[in-house]
Amino acid sequence: MEATEQVVDNAPAEAPQDVPIIRSDGMFKDDWYEKYGEENAPTLSRIKNFDDFVNTHMSQRKMIGKDPSSLVEIPNEHSTEDVRNNFRSKALGVADEEAYEYDLDPEVKEVIGDLDPEKMSVAKKFFREELELSPDKYKKVMEFYTKMTADDTKSFMEKTAAQKELDRQTGWQLLQKERGDSLEEDKLYADQITLKYGMREWIKNNGHDNDPEFAKILMNIGRDIAPSRLKGLNSSTQPSTEQVDAQIAELRSDPGYNDISSPKHKTLNAKVEALYQKKYTKG
Repeated sequence: MEATEQVVDNAPAEAPQDVPIIRSDGMFKDDWYEKYGEENAPTLSRIKNFDDFVNTHMSQRKMIGKDPSSLVEIPNEHSTEDVRNNFRSKALGVADEEAYEYDLDPEVKEVIGDLDPEKMSVAKKFFREELELSPDKYKKVMEFYTKMTADDTKSFMEKTAAQKELDRQTGWQLLQKERGDSLEEDKLYADQITLKYGMREWIKNNGHDNDPEFAKILMNIGRDIAPSRLKGLNSSTQPSTEQVDAQIAELRSDPGYNDISSPKHKTLNAKVEALYQKKYTKG
């Protein structure tokens, strides 16, 4: 029987070759850190290239000797919720919701009034959860916003008041031109209407005092009724002392009364002087 020849391969087995973790562009492979354990993934996954590796090493050397409780881990996509919350609290200063309170400055509150509680609740949630602001930063943002709003509101109110005053002056000028010499007499008729029907307080409270348009309406009503039909009042068109004083005060309140450069200065002063003469020669 022939012996079977056995061929023995004495060549050494090839050792497994390491797979390179660095790509041709110099970046680490996306999963290079997986073989080092899942527990190390949050830290190692931040290292994307050799520069990251060196910087991480140098940063860790600087931390040697420091109190571990003072160090804050920067969260990434692999971090736990505890790590994220710790970072928000220690690094960003985000606190519990109760810490996000804001009291309006009294001067600001006088202009814009109270803040809407429901809107404030939404604002606090947005600044705390979305923008991750600390309570101090939240208060600074609110202080800036409310003060800016108050300044804008005050500016608008001042411009509105100035325009209203200009419209008032223009209205009286047009009324003077329209009525001419009968204007003073028409004013008396209007004044008698307000006195007869107890309208003075209502006119003042609703902003119609010294309003040329409203005064024109009263003048027309007064003319239609005529003083002789306003029972309980003197049928004479001669003004009372109270009425004369009111006319004097109105004329003196005009800026042109004291402004010698105003084209109305002489006319206003002449009217005031005539009213004083009427007041003291009456009766």
